Amino acid sequence: RIANLRLCTISENRWNSRIRRRNTSGRKGVTWDKNRKLWMAQIMAHRKKRHLGRFRTVDEAHAAYCAAAE
Repeated sequence: RIANLRLCTISENRWNSRIRRRNTSGRKGVTWDKNRKLWMAQIMAHRKKRHLGRFRTVDEAHAAYCAAAE
């Protein structure tokens, strides 16, 4: 129903997206940097990709993503 929908921008609606099937880390916003052999965290906000850093573990990178998402 239309009454159940909310007004939002396209970028706000994408915050609800699921993890992609090809995601190898299993975490949203975390990818493997092959050249440096570290986990990289990124977030997209207001149509701009923001680099959050490179980390030794997936958990550290995911924590950085979660902190930036809030």
